[in-house]
Amino acid sequence: MFENLLLFSSGIIGFLTIILILFRYKKNSIANSYLILIFSVITIRFLIIGLLNIYNEEFLKQLLERFNNLFIIMFPLNYLYFKYLIKNKKTTSKRDWIHFILPLLFITIDILEDNQIITVPNKSKYFVAFFICYLLYYNIKIYRFLNNNVWRRKFKIDFVKQSSLIKNWTLFLYAIIVCISLRLVYSYSIEIFFTNYDYGHTFIWISGALWSIIFLRILIFPEILYGHSYLLYHAEEEEKRAATLISSFWKNASKIKITNTQDLQLQQKINGLVTNYMKEIDQFTADTHFLKDPKFSINDLANKLNIPKSHLAYLFKYHSTISFSDFKKVVRIKYALKLIAEDYLKTNTYDSLAKEIGFASYNTFFTSFKEIVGVTPHDYQN
Repeated sequence: MFENLLLFSSGIIGFLTIILILFRYKKNSIANSYLILIFSVITIRFLIIGLLNIYNEEFLKQLLERFNNLFIIMFPLNYLYFKYLIKNKKTTSKRDWIHFILPLLFITIDILEDNQIITVPNKSKYFVAFFICYLLYYNIKIYRFLNNNVWRRKFKIDFVKQSSLIKNWTLFLYAIIVCISLRLVYSYSIEIFFTNYDYGHTFIWISGALWSIIFLRILIFPEILYGHSYLLYHAEEEEKRAATLISSFWKNASKIKITNTQDLQLQQKINGLVTNYMKEIDQFTADTHFLKDPKFSINDLANKLNIPKSHLAYLFKYHSTISFSDFKKVVRIKYALKLIAEDYLKTNTYDSLAKEIGFASYNTFFTSFKEIVGVTPHDYQN
């Protein structure tokens, strides 16, 4: 009885989550559309199983038997959701349909076999083998995609909250998907081994509980529905309001062992000044636009702040995760985001924007923008 109530409750929570997404899907329409499809498949499945165990009606058994194999469509839907969440595309690609060829073929063969139009010897075993291989393939594909595009970006500067939000959400969702996948693999394997095929329902309460966690996460914290660019813009606005914020690339304690005699002497001199230096640099870059000069150097920064150059060099060497050169990139891109938000590009070109914020050419600006922000200047403006 506990399992029945859990699955039915999960289906109800999923239904409420779908309603929420329908009201907000336009913020990130393509990714959210895939999310609606995923949740619809899960919600209908849980509701049917929950009702079947409560009422045990024959028509529910038939409905479940026909609907159950649609579950295979979940795997490409999961991949496409992550793809459009991260890539921030405005239109779908025709190549996306390739992902549905095998599931549709799988479902078609199942329907033909059920209606005795064709015969598939040991159907259950072959179908389960295919199901498990297909599941593992998409889990690996999703992992590689997220690992390359989110979790291990080459340029690791999370200067906006959006970066950590996307990373945390994808880690959270992927971890639960893996747990659900392991449950499915175990369930199907056990059922086939003991010749008690039950559509992968063994321990299904685990999946019900895990999906409920996902549904509740979205209902309580729906900001992930707004999309990549929207979150990026609002995270930047929050940072501008936080006047005392210390940038995420600063670190109070250095993990690098100091062996240089000169650096050891500097460590003793400025040990108590590190945090103040960080705040001064952050405040300087927030209030002024001196870095618009392409030739702006660490020596210029030292003169503006009245801090010895050796102190700044020590700070970037031992208390920063990025170099001074990359620091300038970050500050300039932050200024570019501000100008774009103020409609600078309505009357100016991208090339003009690149020169305005201190880049020598548009190419270096474009590369730096995509490295740091995660999308192209054009995508961000849209």
